[in-house]
Amino acid sequence: MADGMINNKTWIHIILIFFLGLAIYAGSLNGRFIWDDKSLVEDNLYIREWSGIRGFFSGEVTTHHSLFPKYYRIYRPLQLVTYAADYSLWKLNASGYHLTNILLHISVALLAYWLFGILYNNSFLSLLAGIFFVVHPINTEAVSYIAGRSDSLCGIFMLSSLILYIKAQDIGRAGLYIFALLLYIGALLSRETSLVLPVLLLLYHYSFKKKIDLRAFLFFLLITLGYVFLRPSFYIADPFSAAFLRRIPGFFVAVTDYIRLLFLPLDLHMEYGDRLFAITEPRAVMGFFIVVSLVAYAWIKRKTDRLIFFSISWFFILLLPERAGLVMR
Repeated sequence: MADGMINNKTWIHIILIFFLGLAIYAGSLNGRFIWDDKSLVEDNLYIREWSGIRGFFSGEVTTHHSLFPKYYRIYRPLQLVTYAADYSLWKLNASGYHLTNILLHISVALLAYWLFGILYNNSFLSLLAGIFFVVHPINTEAVSYIAGRSDSLCGIFMLSSLILYIKAQDIGRAGLYIFALLLYIGALLSRETSLVLPVLLLLYHYSFKKKIDLRAFLFFLLITLGYVFLRPSFYIADPFSAAFLRRIPGFFVAVTDYIRLLFLPLDLHMEYGDRLFAITEPRAVMGFFIVVSLVAYAWIKRKTDRLIFFSISWFFILLLPERAGLVMR
């Protein structure tokens, strides 16, 4: 896929990833509305009329206030738009919403496959990346939990934006930059963590020694700043505040937990408890040494192995905003 052509082998890979995703998550089609699904979908009158979509972009979330008032600080209007689209098709048949989640998840896996093909021009590595993502149990929450849809939406828009940005760099088409910017806006309207996309763009330029087009990159920065200042009830945590400093051990705990779940995906939960931990917590100590070791290894390999440096850096860039409290919800 690196040259933009889809050959027979690529089609086989796409079909394999698609049907693996369907097979893995087919059981979720029998799921019901649970927890926040009830407020966001089942009891939400806004999604039942297309006229209610305007309210999503002004910060309105649901008509079921008794269970959902604290979530007014979460600004994810495109997630709600997809619920309205689902309602127009399925009404309150939960299976339809689960099917949408599965298809969104498969789309992210296919985009990951495409991105790896562009970056490394290795079809086997791309296939492994796509399969690993689509089948790994760590993604269960985002797929089987209807309210977790924002993860997949964010992934679709971010990866699509990054892919078009790279393509625009390669062939020099301004129109692709415009589409990449629009997709970035879509990512921001899906989930707050997409704010890190400009950092990922810089990582791409540094890792693969690509010259940056400052004019194009400036538009990504302007959109980022505009989002931070205009988004309802959004703020970035003060990195010197006591609240922020108390969250740092939680970042190291998260690293330990995520590494464990990567290789041993057992005891999965929708929520993993508090984010505040003592610095002496064993998982925090272990996470600290894991972070130091991985960062040091990535830095050593930055010139000789772009795959290792890019992958490790990608992991930490995407993990940092939520776990360290840089982006508060």
